Amino acid sequence: MTIGRISTAIARYGGFSVAFLFTLAAICHGQTESIGMTDGTSSQPAPQGYPPGAMMHERGTCFVVANDGNQSIALTNRHAVESLTSLSVTFPARQTVPARVIYTSSKCDMAVISFQQVVPPIRLAADISRPGDAITAWGFPHLAKTVYISHGETKGYWNGEILMGTALVDYGVSGGPILNSASEVVGQVFAKDAPDGPGNVQGNNLNQIRSALIAAGYT
Repeated sequence: MTIGRISTAIARYGGFSVAFLFTLAAICHGQTESIGMTDGTSSQPAPQGYPPGAMMHERGTCFVVANDGNQSIALTNRHAVESLTSLSVTFPARQTVPARVIYTSSKCDMAVISFQQVVPPIRLAADISRPGDAITAWGFPHLAKTVYISHGETKGYWNGEILMGTALVDYGVSGGPILNSASEVVGQVFAKDAPDGPGNVQGNNLNQIRSALIAAGYT
């Protein structure tokens, strides 16, 4: 299992304990070697009240889906990288390496990134998640430095495309994988149904993930 994080200096803490909402993945799954982080510097100006010239960082989650020679190919959200001027990826027990955006989808909130480090990929599921199927959402809520998972089930697909589920997510989990009971990718987190605090997951579906990888040159 291979998951990364995009971190930010301005993500706010929502006033809740992530321990009550998420299960610490490193403890429950023992997969610390393939869990990691990314970090990006935003081109957007700092909000009012910050020192002049302050550099803002964007945060989210990414996960590896393929290897290409000595490169890893990962997915994250378009909104997490589209304003960045620099991007790096860190996996615990591995060094931080620069990453680059190689494709952004115009049809959904998804981006494909690559970096010079071989990390085991997560397998894509053969079929979509169906209503009632168990799912887990993986990511780095707020300023967590360790990946957490949230359990739930698929409720359906809004407008035939957006995966709607009951796994709780919050700021920082954007871009993370939605996995089925076999630990295979069935979706990608990009939103939640609550404006403040944790909410039910909303995600890109499996077919959109496949389409983005094909468009980026990976099948």
